[in-house]
Amino acid sequence: MVKRSFRQSSRRTFSLFMSLVILLSCLGQGIAFAESTTDYVPERGEDGRPIFSGKPEHLTPFVNYIMDNDMSVEDLIYFSNGRQTYRDAEGNIIRTRTVKAGYSLPVYLDGKDHVQGVYTDFPSFIGLGNSWNKDLANQVGTVIGNEKRGSVPVEDSSLALMWSAIGDIRNNPLSGRYDEGFSEDPVMASKLATSMGSGISGVNLSDGSTDNDFYLKTGIQSKHFAVYNAQWFRKNTSNNVGVRALHEYQLPTFLRQIENGSIAGFMTSYGRTNGVPNSISPNIKIAREVSPYSVSLITDYGSVTDLVTGLGNGYDSSYVPDNAHLSALLANIASTWGNSRFDGSPGNPDKAQSVDGINRGLFNVDEAKLKEAVRPILELYVRLGYFNERDENGLPIDYPYNDLISNPVNAGDAKNQEIALQAARESIVLLKNNGTLPLAENKNVAVLGQFAEYRNKTLYSAGTPTVPGSNLTIADAISKKLGDDQVEVRSGGKLVAWKSNATGKYLTADLGTTNGILKAGGEHVAETDETYSYNVGTGEYISKNEVFEVYDWGQDAYSFTSLANGKYLMRNTKDATIELNGNRPTTLLPFNPYVNAVFSYENVGEDKSIRQGGFKGSFQGGFETSFLTDGNYIAVSGDSVTANTNVESFKNLTDKGSVTFKEVVLQEPGDVATELATTNDYAVIVIGAPAQINTSEGVDRARLDMGEDQLELATKAAAEFKAQGKQTVVVISSSFPVAMEQIHNDSNIDSILFAPYGGQFDGKALAEVLFGEVVPSGHLQSTWYKDISSFPGISEYSLPEGDKISSLDQIDQRFTVDMTNADPAESKLTYQYTDAEVTYPFGYGLSYTTFDYSNIQVPNRVNADGTFEVKVDISNTGSIGASEVIQFYVTNNTSEYGSNVPKKQLVAFGKEYIPANETKTVTITVNPEDFAIWDVNRQEKIVETGNYTLMVGQSSADIKLSKSLTVTGKTLGTLDLSKPANVWDHAFHNNNLVYREVSKERTTTYAGQYYAVMSTGSDSWVGIPKVDLSNVKEIKLMVASDNPTSTIEIRKDSPTGERLAKLKFKETGESTYTVPSNDGSGATLNEMAYVEVTKPLKKSKGTSNLYLVFDNKDIRVDTIQLIEKKSK
Repeated sequence: MVKRSFRQSSRRTFSLFMSLVILLSCLGQGIAFAESTTDYVPERGEDGRPIFSGKPEHLTPFVNYIMDNDMSVEDLIYFSNGRQTYRDAEGNIIRTRTVKAGYSLPVYLDGKDHVQGVYTDFPSFIGLGNSWNKDLANQVGTVIGNEKRGSVPVEDSSLALMWSAIGDIRNNPLSGRYDEGFSEDPVMASKLATSMGSGISGVNLSDGSTDNDFYLKTGIQSKHFAVYNAQWFRKNTSNNVGVRALHEYQLPTFLRQIENGSIAGFMTSYGRTNGVPNSISPNIKIAREVSPYSVSLITDYGSVTDLVTGLGNGYDSSYVPDNAHLSALLANIASTWGNSRFDGSPGNPDKAQSVDGINRGLFNVDEAKLKEAVRPILELYVRLGYFNERDENGLPIDYPYNDLISNPVNAGDAKNQEIALQAARESIVLLKNNGTLPLAENKNVAVLGQFAEYRNKTLYSAGTPTVPGSNLTIADAISKKLGDDQVEVRSGGKLVAWKSNATGKYLTADLGTTNGILKAGGEHVAETDETYSYNVGTGEYISKNEVFEVYDWGQDAYSFTSLANGKYLMRNTKDATIELNGNRPTTLLPFNPYVNAVFSYENVGEDKSIRQGGFKGSFQGGFETSFLTDGNYIAVSGDSVTANTNVESFKNLTDKGSVTFKEVVLQEPGDVATELATTNDYAVIVIGAPAQINTSEGVDRARLDMGEDQLELATKAAAEFKAQGKQTVVVISSSFPVAMEQIHNDSNIDSILFAPYGGQFDGKALAEVLFGEVVPSGHLQSTWYKDISSFPGISEYSLPEGDKISSLDQIDQRFTVDMTNADPAESKLTYQYTDAEVTYPFGYGLSYTTFDYSNIQVPNRVNADGTFEVKVDISNTGSIGASEVIQFYVTNNTSEYGSNVPKKQLVAFGKEYIPANETKTVTITVNPEDFAIWDVNRQEKIVETGNYTLMVGQSSADIKLSKSLTVTGKTLGTLDLSKPANVWDHAFHNNNLVYREVSKERTTTYAGQYYAVMSTGSDSWVGIPKVDLSNVKEIKLMVASDNPTSTIEIRKDSPTGERLAKLKFKETGESTYTVPSNDGSGATLNEMAYVEVTKPLKKSKGTSNLYLVFDNKDIRVDTIQLIEKKSK
């Protein structure tokens, strides 16, 4: 493996550069280069390409040699943005470039999202998280990496980049991309993500083996570095996170992955953290400090465009003014772009603009920084075997994955299918069981629910391959298991007819066109017959052409199908007619064209209106306001039906007869259960929430609730079956937590299974669990809250700084939660900090057997510098063998942070199969680093000395055994404020704060002290621990505000403790920062100005916690300093 000290020393030697001022006049003219910074000279192949020796210690000098000797400055510019699409005269992407030395290298870094698979379709990450199985995550990763390696030829190494093993932590279950995170817990997420990443890349520096710590099977970047909390204004939002939460919660997964070597780098996220764009995050510096190799970066798709078109700070409308500055800034931080357009439009630089910014040395970009931008790409090629000498078959000699290149594997591989099936099985969680499960196979079953006939795929799932047992809906899988003669499938949804208030006629399906079209001329007849069989009132009957089934997806989103042909109603975007054109798929994929099949179904007095287009399913965002402003209402004019009445026109109509309808309910959800209960022995009811229709990338949920019709179906059908002495199983088809209190507490519902998207064998695995072929072993990877009443509330600070949306009045009023709070301690989210009522706690999951815990063995004393073992005896007291998830938690009873630490936190976990009526002693290794805290004064992680309680349980709330544990570690450092210290850096807890960027100069130079704390009200305060107050005469703050006057009180020991000083100041105005450049052409950027305020500090002794208490909102503090008395 490459040692970190080697990397650091190589960087120190890599210091010579030539001024890019020369480039302005010499570019493309054979520029003279600096001498190579190393004596290392590799051999060359026949084509002139250097040959890598295969020795890891030669990696850095090899790459240095290529950049110093073989590449021109123009080459460096090309390779510094490997994603940029340079094209030939015919418009084709140029995928290789001939460098100065005369040989070609791949230049177009074409990464792919293989989040859940390449050819084999694996479960969503919430499903893999439910498995709590590190080995399984590694096996899944191994399949993905094997399939990726086999799909990419050695010469096309630039195509070997992929994104998976996501490091995002999920603290808010309303987040639209919740399904992409392994867990709400950082220890669990980091271990699963790292295990999966090691399987994909083939590298694991922490497994004790040195078989392969160097060569990559494929290049993998985790995403989305580093604080990607939600989709709320995702392009320009600012997520708020304190320094402790950043280091204790948000960063650990990413840092464990990069330090382990299992990933090559990161995709940076959209938006901002504490006011700083994530695409240029200073946290990148932290990752580079722990990485054994260079860190490969790419920005999320189109995110850098926003630095030119948005991300304003209230003084400038954008972060940088033009494409030249943007290009230099990205080269300066050594990041590849995630854009696909480079046409010269704002935020999409063309070649000339990129060269211009680098020529001018904007943001101090120079040759050395260009090389550091190129280094990760060349290192990636080296570690993929590209530069190895080739054998007679063109394969790289000594590259350990040649067999995958020669003999590619895909979804047809039996081992791949076995792993996919096991992953699907372990993703399923048993939430409730009154003895009903497993079901007997010799009985008749009624399968109800619209979700029973769909595969609820997540956005980043792979295409489902055609292999035996794959691609089955739940209804199909049960029928395949039992036979069609034992299974009766009904959707059980609401059936309605719509009578126009304008004409008195019914909306009807006119099937005279190719697809059918909605008309308004439906008539009723006075007597029923085979055609007119639906009763809409006394002596009034209509045909199936006038009947529609309602699909209540939840979050106020609906779809409708016609009983005449079973197709979805969809708006024709050309003429605004409503067609019956949406074939009912077996997979819920709403994007193109099905997004046009999603409607809002709104009450207008006692009537209904139907609007298409109010839901924003866009990657660009916009859902925050779209429900208020977007879409078109269905309107009737004679027999014609169109959706062309926009929201404003609808509001202005004094007579809404043409756009409203009488809803005639012909069948309520669950009504069919009365009939089904007489002919079937039990019911399997499938309800849930779609993974992509009203949430997913670009869209957060407003609530935890499923659709009301879904709930009514489950409760009514369960009551009907219970009335006839029969049992009901409810399956929750969802890839994020949903509100379950009503369903769980319904005594008519006997059993509940949670089935997130399980990959290609989702239906098959669920059927196996239902009928006892497989015992459920999943446990929840997140907390399932009773409701959202405890979630942080939305406020004006939830809106992006400097955005055109400046008032909550402009926001869809359904959204009431602050989605920008990424700090679990401040938001009181996750099991670590919440006081909320929960339906299912983190780690919860039942089995078809029962387990007893006994004889916990924990050392009395441990040293924080080393790992230790814990043991517990687990007995399977049932009659069936099964796997149990063992969860170890700790509570720090004596932290110097007091109660401002997690109530409990997961420190280790494992999964063990235990045969029936047997006992197994389970031994798990605990690393004290996994319960370390961030010492805000030392600016490092420490394990505190003190007394802890170590617990083992079946969930975070169901603790079975515990023991006391004494840890010898460190105490919090004492803060010496004789020099200015950044308040955000040293805050250990606070109340009602947000955070802002202090200055672009600090950010773009990695100078530190990046963030200011900012009050949001008169109840805002921030605490700094263990401040040495001895011999202090004055306090000095660097502050800013646009308030006419602001006051900050300095208090001792608590926000209401003894007052030591009171500082007042007036509006501070704005300041400017000129971007450094070679020729003085850098732009002048505008920011809030900080001023110094000083006051005497009341005499005090020793160390105390110090609190800054604010009297108003919008007060910012950068640094604090204590001035000592001068000695006589």
